[in-house]
Amino acid sequence: MTEFLPEEFPYLDMNRFSLEEQAAIAELGAARELKSIKDAKVAAEAEEENNFIHEKSIGQVTECGCCFEEFALNRMIQCNGEEIHWFCRGCMRMQAETNIGLSKHELTCMSMDGCSAGFSLAQRNLFLDKKSRTALERIEQEAALRMAGIENLETCPFCPYAAEYPPVEVDKEFRCVNPGCEKVSCRLCRKETHIPKTCAESAADHGLDARHILEEAMSAALIRTCNQCKNPFLKSDGCNKVRCTRCGTIHCYVCRKTITDYRHFNDVSRGGKNGRCPLYDSTEERHQEEVQRAEEETRQKVARDNPEIAADSLKIKVSDDVQQDELKRKQNDARYRAGVPYIPPHPPNGIVDFNDIPNGLFGVIHPQAVPPPRPIPAPGVPRAVPVAAAEALPRLLPEARRAALVQRIRARANLPPPDAAINFRMHMQNVQANMQAQINQLQAVRALIDQRKAAIGNLQAAHPAPVPPARIPPYLGQRLLVTLPQRQRPPPPPEPLGNLPIVRPNAPAYDAINDNRGPEWPARP
Repeated sequence: MTEFLPEEFPYLDMNRFSLEEQAAIAELGAARELKSIKDAKVAAEAEEENNFIHEKSIGQVTECGCCFEEFALNRMIQCNGEEIHWFCRGCMRMQAETNIGLSKHELTCMSMDGCSAGFSLAQRNLFLDKKSRTALERIEQEAALRMAGIENLETCPFCPYAAEYPPVEVDKEFRCVNPGCEKVSCRLCRKETHIPKTCAESAADHGLDARHILEEAMSAALIRTCNQCKNPFLKSDGCNKVRCTRCGTIHCYVCRKTITDYRHFNDVSRGGKNGRCPLYDSTEERHQEEVQRAEEETRQKVARDNPEIAADSLKIKVSDDVQQDELKRKQNDARYRAGVPYIPPHPPNGIVDFNDIPNGLFGVIHPQAVPPPRPIPAPGVPRAVPVAAAEALPRLLPEARRAALVQRIRARANLPPPDAAINFRMHMQNVQANMQAQINQLQAVRALIDQRKAAIGNLQAAHPAPVPPARIPPYLGQRLLVTLPQRQRPPPPPEPLGNLPIVRPNAPAYDAINDNRGPEWPARP
């Protein structure tokens, strides 16, 4: 059984096993691969968490300039601007995927400071995988070719290879020399070559049925194509002045022509004229009309060319879910054109949450918007039928019920009671009034003091005050007899230690007064 170990599994000989055993071995390999992917993901998450904890402990974390979450600096991307802005890899990866979907290759700084710097190749490689890098490089090559303005530039429908070709009337085939492609295609239908047959004959030979022709015609009526770069696009709402996301060419969504400004439309305030293409209309209605017109014309043409096909086989049927989605989209479009916001169904007790209405607040739904259901009258009881004028009036809630409803709403929002709020407001107004009165009083006192100082200064300048004579105390010049206590003589200082006599046993006494030294005492130096 050692041959089924992970290290020996790639070298396993599958020819000596039966089909069931081969299927089981393949399933085992898929399970091991899935487990390895999950283990690698768990290990990567643990490593990122440990790295974030370590970087945060040393203060090397900062906020992402897009999602405003904290990340470690060694896991973030920086722009090339003079002032560096940091972004997480997830936000940068999302920007790259969005630009790829819009056929754009520029990755610019997402800061709100107006920075338009890009990112270096080393920074791009930190968050882009191989597939995303290839897509961005291909889009950049196409943009460079468009900016070059080469006439009769043709591209291969199967790869990004492009070359300069003569007009399509001269040569209808495109020969790709890309080593990974090398296909020859038709420049009219952009499919593999079918010369000398026409595109219609080739479609008939390939068994293109009538139903497929009808669907292709409806798709062509719905989807617009850029007149410059052949990029397909659709519009969900807004005006009919549409700009291609790939090359920037401006189109009219109504007539599909290339335009320059708003003068192509019927808006007089923007330089247009009446009778031209409308600047605003219902996108859903326009799509529906164009698709229905293309469907009718194609169905008539197919029925005329193929009389043996039954008419019911050309009808396109959709499920109930698709019909419900179409109905909701049309209703939202009509409500948007009428300027009426979307209001959800009437909730119980007339209270809605924060995210249920457009303004983001909760409150009472107006009765005219969604009237509450009426109670069923009891049998045998006469029912009052309101007149049209009374029915048009708004049915307000009773006063007590309204007060209770307001109280519940304020309690849910953690708001103080109305009386407390009013009392607090009045108290703050009184405090402000008292403070202002004290300030006014202090200013008046200060002004009075300044006036008194000015008056005293003017008076001293006009009449200088005489200097009064100095007062002489009566005892000056007289003899004072003061009896002071008699000072006592301080005691003599102690004898230094060096002059103290050395007491020796059986030695004669030392007379410090007469200094009579005996014969055994050495002479004083």
